Amino acid sequence: MPIPETITQELKAQIEKVSKLHEQDLVAGYDGVFLDDELEKKCPKAPKEFMYQWVFLTA
Repeated sequence: MPIPETITQELKAQIEKVSKLHEQDLVAGYDGVFLDDELEKKCPKAPKEFMYQWVFLTA
């Protein structure tokens, strides 16, 4: 399903915000996100890769 153009700018801003937060977390020594055990076995670096990070957080 395509993303509506009306939210494209806000979505890009959110991704940028999360990207910066992710970089700060890595510098601070955080381990990354929790992933399925099988995925972590197959890709041990995945928890720290940006593509696996949560983009939307609940308040």
